[in-house]
Amino acid sequence: MDIKHLNKLLKSLPMLETDQLTLSKITVKNTDDMYEYASRSEVTKYLLWEPHINLYETKGYIEFVQRKYRCGEFFDWGVNYKADNKFIGTIGFTTIDPDHEKAELGYVLSPAYWHMGLMSEAVKRVIEFAFYECGFNRLELKIMQGNANSMKLAEHLGFKFEGCLRDYMIVKGKPENICIYSLLKSEYN
Repeated sequence: MDIKHLNKLLKSLPMLETDQLTLSKITVKNTDDMYEYASRSEVTKYLLWEPHINLYETKGYIEFVQRKYRCGEFFDWGVNYKADNKFIGTIGFTTIDPDHEKAELGYVLSPAYWHMGLMSEAVKRVIEFAFYECGFNRLELKIMQGNANSMKLAEHLGFKFEGCLRDYMIVKGKPENICIYSLLKSEYN
């Protein structure tokens, strides 16, 4: 893995496209759309964060993201649906370990766009970017036990279930089991 190339690539976080989506850096203009889904409890049920309580919280989060982009320390794209030009979620690398050529992916999608195959399309594009442009050998997903939709997506995309880590994280004050899925470059076609 070429670490200098990886750092340069991730610092710029290039725009990625699919047939239906554009993946690009999150900006303040995405505040209203992000708040629309980030304020909903069904969206955050299996995530580490609570629903956003107001637009100011969402705007503050996006301003934080902007600072992290400038430092080359944030690797999430905004998911934009071309059909209606709407910001509908995020996807990106939650952790990166270049020494072991692996990264962890995370994603969230507005419920208005669930079950349309859009997150599958976004994840596929990021997998290609990760393996063929970044040079990773292994991608991981950490999915809270009970998140059936995310587990189904992982399996659909070829990720292998490796097991559940019992009481692995305290999430919203409660110990939660976290299931690990992985995909190796040699398995991806």
